[in-house]
Amino acid sequence: MATGVQTCALPILAIMTKELPIENLIELNKHSERLLAGMYEISKLVKSQELQVLQSSDTQKKFKSSKKVVPLPKNINADEMGNLLKGPINVLLHMQQFQATAIKIFGLCADKSHRVSLTETYPYTINLITLYTNCVKLGIYLSQISELSTLVNIYRSCIEAKTKKDDQELVALYEFVRERESVKALESELQCMNEQLLVFSKSIVSSLALALGSGASFPWKMFSLSDNPTTMLESDSFILPQYLVMFHLNDICEMLLCFFSVSSQVLANEPKLNEIFATISQYCLTLQIYGDSYIDVKTLFNLFKKVKDKKADFDVSFFEAIDSNYQKIRLVQEYKRRRLGFYINNFLSAVSIDASLLCTKFAIGFALIGFSSFEIKTAFRIKSAKPSIQQFNNEISELLYYFTKLTTFYLNSIPDIQRYFVYNIHEFDAPFLDTLTHSFTLSQSVYDSLSMLIEALRIVDISEFDNQVAYDLTQCLALIYSIFQAFSGFSISHGTAHLVPLFQLLSGVYFRTNLYQNTFSTILQISKINTFWCHLDSLQTLAMDSQSITSKYNAVVLQLCHYHEMDVAAVNEISSLQGTIEEHYKTMSKLIIDYIKTWTKSLQETCYVNLRNQTSSNNALSEKPDIAGEESKINNRKNLKTTENNLQKISSTLLILHEIGVIKIGEEEHDVPKEICTEVSMIFKHLFNIKGKPPAPTDFIKELRTAKTILQLICSCSSLGYLNTYGKNLQMITFTDGDDDKIGPVAASFCDGYKGIIQEVVPVSYYSNTHETLILVQGKQLGYQPSQYFSNPAFSALKEIVGLHGCERILKNITKMVNPFLKVILSHLAKAAKSNGESYYCSYSEAETLLHNISNLGLILQIRRFLNRFTDSPVLPPHLDKDLMEEINELLSSHDIYGNAENAHYRFLQIIGTLFSLSYWESVEYDPYNDSFKDNSHLIANVIDLLIGYALYTNKITDAYECYSYFFSCVLNSITIGKTKFKSNKKNSKFPVHLLIILADQVVKVSAYADYSTIEQAFSYRLIRQYYSKVFNQLKNENQKGSK
Repeated sequence: MATGVQTCALPILAIMTKELPIENLIELNKHSERLLAGMYEISKLVKSQELQVLQSSDTQKKFKSSKKVVPLPKNINADEMGNLLKGPINVLLHMQQFQATAIKIFGLCADKSHRVSLTETYPYTINLITLYTNCVKLGIYLSQISELSTLVNIYRSCIEAKTKKDDQELVALYEFVRERESVKALESELQCMNEQLLVFSKSIVSSLALALGSGASFPWKMFSLSDNPTTMLESDSFILPQYLVMFHLNDICEMLLCFFSVSSQVLANEPKLNEIFATISQYCLTLQIYGDSYIDVKTLFNLFKKVKDKKADFDVSFFEAIDSNYQKIRLVQEYKRRRLGFYINNFLSAVSIDASLLCTKFAIGFALIGFSSFEIKTAFRIKSAKPSIQQFNNEISELLYYFTKLTTFYLNSIPDIQRYFVYNIHEFDAPFLDTLTHSFTLSQSVYDSLSMLIEALRIVDISEFDNQVAYDLTQCLALIYSIFQAFSGFSISHGTAHLVPLFQLLSGVYFRTNLYQNTFSTILQISKINTFWCHLDSLQTLAMDSQSITSKYNAVVLQLCHYHEMDVAAVNEISSLQGTIEEHYKTMSKLIIDYIKTWTKSLQETCYVNLRNQTSSNNALSEKPDIAGEESKINNRKNLKTTENNLQKISSTLLILHEIGVIKIGEEEHDVPKEICTEVSMIFKHLFNIKGKPPAPTDFIKELRTAKTILQLICSCSSLGYLNTYGKNLQMITFTDGDDDKIGPVAASFCDGYKGIIQEVVPVSYYSNTHETLILVQGKQLGYQPSQYFSNPAFSALKEIVGLHGCERILKNITKMVNPFLKVILSHLAKAAKSNGESYYCSYSEAETLLHNISNLGLILQIRRFLNRFTDSPVLPPHLDKDLMEEINELLSSHDIYGNAENAHYRFLQIIGTLFSLSYWESVEYDPYNDSFKDNSHLIANVIDLLIGYALYTNKITDAYECYSYFFSCVLNSITIGKTKFKSNKKNSKFPVHLLIILADQVVKVSAYADYSTIEQAFSYRLIRQYYSKVFNQLKNENQKGSK
């Protein structure tokens, strides 16, 4: 255990006199804060694995009650155990000295001062009630940690094992710890404060009842700048008590819980105090001892009640149903928290317009901060101590955000605040104090002190301050302390009621001077924002809510991490705190990032669905189409509630992160908006996690565009450059700088998935020459329309999605599909050559299989050519397409399909030409609307071009024109023979010559090498047009019959 508390005499013991300097109270409070942190650390240590020996019943029995040194068990190493316990023993020794000093100070308070008032003796009162509360908390620790006496005796044994003698200081410490196992001694020691604290309690009853009463009866106008409420006393010298109570509401409530528990007899004849005690108990339910250590108010009361000699007679029946009645109180708290958030927001809005209000209306600002801090910490305390009855409501997140924002605003405006009070000290406080001093008859010593103070205040000059002169008013504060001490010293024998205006002014001067001198620590004292590390569990619970609309404020938990380590006592005494805060920040950062991703995903899904539905063809043809913009009508807006909430949560969270800026945790600075916004701005990687078959590009592009809109929102709220961020997002899901090895999930899905889609669509679809798309063959089932993936809109969308490099990669994958089909075709061509011989009639038994393979490969090549238009590469004839030629080179170089090159008799052209003689064509359908054959036979030119192109590439031929002239002559001969054969076999049917001539014309249309001069000798242009007319006339007649 690492502790910074040292075993030494307290500095205050050396300077304490019969008089009571306020500095003594301040110094003791510093020690009490360190001791509370040290005792908290001890409470954790005695329950840890390191000191598991303390939990043993044998150890407790042996060491706890023994006044003499007990030999250590063999399983305990004296040196190791001594080093481990040295820190806790130092804390307890310090505690022993502190307790003695504090009780003496309280005795002096009782003897020398009878005036405890927020408005009249502010510096004395605030420090007194804080010290009282801390003494009670330390006493509770001593009574609640049952292992302390065992711990001290074990350490005694460790020291005795080394020095061979019993340390008398440790003997006294053991007696002290044993005595403090009961709170009886503490209860007795604190009775001297009853009179002063009773007077103080009565003075604040009305203000406290106002703050803790029903929200409906609370005068909310006191926070309204537009109503310009009076915040100062009638003399204008100091702040009204109701505002001061709210400044320190948390401290006052804790003190009263302690005071009424320790000295409950004062409540017997004080019904108003009894009532306020019940109110505070029901409102707070628990007292925070330190950190995450709590004690139930009923347990606290009974702890002191059982040690009293005389039982007080007053009603405490409210304790019986305190938990069940809390639900009613909770409704009041929720209402107040809503209103507090509203007024802080209004205050911030007003300050953003007129910055001077931050200073001129500081009483309102500080009251809002103090009141909000009390409400938030109360909610957190009850959540930790009594989780079964406290559930966070929406108001607490919003209030926490506005509270943190206002506190941060004040902390960031320290130079402005100091300048304001420099001006007031010189222009108002010094003259007013001078006038008032001469209005009373005062002792010479007091008069001299006041004159010195006035002179010091007059020296302060705002023009010098503006010239970077930093005034140190520490001595002014010391003078004020001495003046208050002088008054308290003779207040017993002298009446001082007539000096109340002077006391109020001195309190005001102290407050303003202290706020100038110690601006940062004063704001922390009022807000207690640096103690929110005590509520890390509650903050995490709060941040885990992502559903409510107020979850948009959850990012404020990250800003609070900046303030946790400003609790100096806790950081110095609690060894694990720094690491806990750092781990908490990491956890909260990840949580906020995950929630933003969840909200963007939800937003993406809802917006995309709306866009997809509104732009779908089914919606356009619907009787009641979903028209864009209809959702914005008042009656339909409820359908957009989720979208609206997600938009608010994303934008508000990012704006809050921007407000937070750079925070420091330990030695490391964190640029919060940069760390989180950079991560969440890469939204594409979690929005588009495609598994299986890729979606249709035309659908996905709509999804991508909604994501781009969300990205624009994120960038606009986080000061990120949209174009640069969009580029990085696109790279993340596609390719990184064109690197094939760094392929994103979307690019991988489309690049690899298109191959599977082609394999699915080729057997069941055909290519439309008219519309340049794939059409599903009637009667075939696919689950989607091929045009969704293969059309101009689809490929345009595909290029926008995967980019040029992605299209090129898909193109390569399609190229690799050529060889398997081509290998089958070459095998069939070789077999058909043997079967057909030199005949123009195809007698090959698997001719239809050959034709289907040629048609399918033709479709694949057509898709490849189609997609090639969306790359930077020009659409080239096959022999100039290097990638295609290199792909088929190895396969074709091992096959002799080109016949005898000497007579240019190309067997493969004759074999393909003989396919025109098949009876198969009787069942083939031509689709005139799409100018296509439904079996893709109109694409056989792509395969012929491939084979001719390779021959050109390898210099087997030099003229593609001759090849096609020869091919069309073969086609003519095949059709002629086929017609004859067909007529003799099927006398009642006609050979579809017109379709075959149209098919020959399709070869010219599709081919990269053929033109009409190559087909003219076989089929005249007039003949071709004639057969097209015949087909369209037949279609026209069929349509007319259908309409009748």
